[in-house]
Amino acid sequence: MQLSSYSFIFIFLPIVLFVYYRAKRYRKAVLLFSSAVFTACSGLPGLAVLAASVFINYRFSLFIRGKKNVLICAVTANLLLLGWFKYFGSFFPLGISFYSIIQIDYLYALYRGEKPLTGWTDYAVYSSFFPRLSAGPLMDYSKQAGSFKLRESKGTGWDRAAKGLFLFSIGLFKKTVIADTLVQFVDAGYSVANINLLQSWATIICYAFMLYFDFSGYSDMAVAVASFLGYDLPINFNSPYLAEGIGDFWDRWHISLSKTLTRLVYIPLGGSRKGTVRTMINIMLVFLVSGIWHGAGICFVLWGLGHGLLLCAEKLAGDYLRRIPRIIRVFLTFIMVSLLWVPFRAGSLSKTAEVLTAAFNISRIGSFSSLGKLANDGIISFPDIAWATYLVAITAISSLIVFAFKNSNDLTAVFRPTKKNMYTTVCLLTLSVIHLSRLAIFVYTNF
Repeated sequence: MQLSSYSFIFIFLPIVLFVYYRAKRYRKAVLLFSSAVFTACSGLPGLAVLAASVFINYRFSLFIRGKKNVLICAVTANLLLLGWFKYFGSFFPLGISFYSIIQIDYLYALYRGEKPLTGWTDYAVYSSFFPRLSAGPLMDYSKQAGSFKLRESKGTGWDRAAKGLFLFSIGLFKKTVIADTLVQFVDAGYSVANINLLQSWATIICYAFMLYFDFSGYSDMAVAVASFLGYDLPINFNSPYLAEGIGDFWDRWHISLSKTLTRLVYIPLGGSRKGTVRTMINIMLVFLVSGIWHGAGICFVLWGLGHGLLLCAEKLAGDYLRRIPRIIRVFLTFIMVSLLWVPFRAGSLSKTAEVLTAAFNISRIGSFSSLGKLANDGIISFPDIAWATYLVAITAISSLIVFAFKNSNDLTAVFRPTKKNMYTTVCLLTLSVIHLSRLAIFVYTNF
């Protein structure tokens, strides 16, 4: 089950909300059961893995405070479980990458002296909370547990509910209308034989936008659903393609993962406290871990190390980069990040090389109408020039939303339950529901 599916929006979520607010003293039990059902919809074996993970980590949490050997055993157990299913398993349990790292972070916080959650039920709900189960956002338990105390909620209030519905409509629109349109261009681009320069760049740019709208859309919906239940999840994106450098990009993209890896890997390795060389090594190790965490295969490692190298170069360049006009820094950062998405999507070194080589092969620029091959769905027999115009129009609209419009965080920060916002919410939801029939899975559920 996905947050952007008919079954979730029209069946699962309404039932959960109704029962949750009628349950009063049993709301934590409702949340735990809801998370179990949500997981089971993707397969009972996945639910068994989640239950085993939660049980084992809860047992570790009971006697981990100040005990380094217990922490090492706990982290090793989680990594072995995750590694087995990511690299060797016959199936991939829903959310295992996320609930594994959530529990590692919790155990690390307890090891360092933080107060534990009160009891098995609280811990189980915290670890398996269904809105964030598939793809986060992650949380810093030591700093943000206060916004996720498993307490009796006194209701969301109409204003909070309206704000949550507004945010949910934005996220759903990003996913179903924009991302699921762009993914068709991307899939076609990676299937084209002898791809030319224009097709390559169209594929690269469309994937950059698609990934952003897909993942940030999920995060918006997760935050919104959590707010319906009376809980606060942290924001996960903050206009990442407006970043002025790679470091700034990772302060804006998948923010919760960046902070978690900094906390669990970079700082324990020494951070930037042991000289320039050691700092560079630590940065590379963090991005190596990030690449391995995202997926199996050398392409993910290359993606991670590519970001690490660029960040190291950026830190070494220091003040020199700040002399470059901001608009050029934003443009260059976007291009570098987009190019690094190629191995992330390609799946093989040969396809990565093919797409990147084509992007700089000026001897095969290709005609404008050749872009039509990426958009032609094979159902409607429009000429290629028309399909090419359609692709460019969708890409231009995506660019405008990414670079010129306020992001969902800014929009919800000033949200008021006015008629204008009500009409906007209804319009976004209507368009999104119309597009649900062509639903593609969230990209990050694969990680």
